[in-house]
Amino acid sequence: MPRTQSRAIITRILCHVRELSTVRRGLRAEQLAERAGISRATAYRDIQLLMDTQIPITTEVVNGETRYLLDWDVPPLKPTPLQLTALIVLRNAAEPLRGTQAFKELDGLVRQYAKNAPANVPLTVGGAGTASARPEVVTFLDRAAAERRCVRLLYQSASAFSPSERIVEPREMRMVHQQLYVTAWDRLSGGWRVFKPSRAADVVLLPEKAPHREGYDAEKLFAHSVGVWNAPSVAVAVRIDPSGGRFVNEWPLTDDQQVERQADGGAVVRATVAGLQEVTHWVLNWGAKAEVLEPPELRVKVRKELAAALSHYGE
Repeated sequence: MPRTQSRAIITRILCHVRELSTVRRGLRAEQLAERAGISRATAYRDIQLLMDTQIPITTEVVNGETRYLLDWDVPPLKPTPLQLTALIVLRNAAEPLRGTQAFKELDGLVRQYAKNAPANVPLTVGGAGTASARPEVVTFLDRAAAERRCVRLLYQSASAFSPSERIVEPREMRMVHQQLYVTAWDRLSGGWRVFKPSRAADVVLLPEKAPHREGYDAEKLFAHSVGVWNAPSVAVAVRIDPSGGRFVNEWPLTDDQQVERQADGGAVVRATVAGLQEVTHWVLNWGAKAEVLEPPELRVKVRKELAAALSHYGE
């Protein structure tokens, strides 16, 4: 099964389990389909997949309608020191998701057992770091995606000098290269877009329900993005010298980049990106190790940035 298809199925399955865990009398397939934004046929396939993987889904007929219930009575858990440490590591790694329901539940689980943890189990492992977006912003966006609600954002885009107000319909939260993003229908541009919660100065959850929108494809939205940038696609080629060539896969330009190894140990990275703004930052972060081969306009842009930076240091 292709990776993109598996990710979509996993996202839907988690959505179904979350919805079923919040109701006592179960949900119809039509309700699961509506809440997940999918067809009824897909919902039936997902339900069967849950049953096939031993998730305890039971059925109950109410007024002639079949309802699906999550009949999961989880026994008390007593994690070993190794299992508890693994939970803490996972919780720390998920710090950018602070504010989402998933993070709250993971954090609650860790806190539940950490108070009884053996003295040799550290409560912080590997450095948790800090969330890049305010937790309350993430909370509202996560809730809007779960409830299919609209939100009003005061958003600072990378191409504007000041924040602007926009109405969006969040679809899902996703971590990419350790950064948190939300996909949403943007009413201003009339299409699906990717937003960084860290750039939202304010968010208001609106009572209006988000309508069903066609054409959602998260993989396509992220396919050629460095960070998050909406612009025409551009093919770029950047040569990394031998001192950095062996690290190009550790710090990728895009997930689908092509790396051409050179005889001297260097590498040429080829990729299709959205615009030149963030790829310029990627090149500059390599410093003297990188040289733009194409397109010419990217060479000019990098040269201007380097000249402007050099001007701060005089002669």
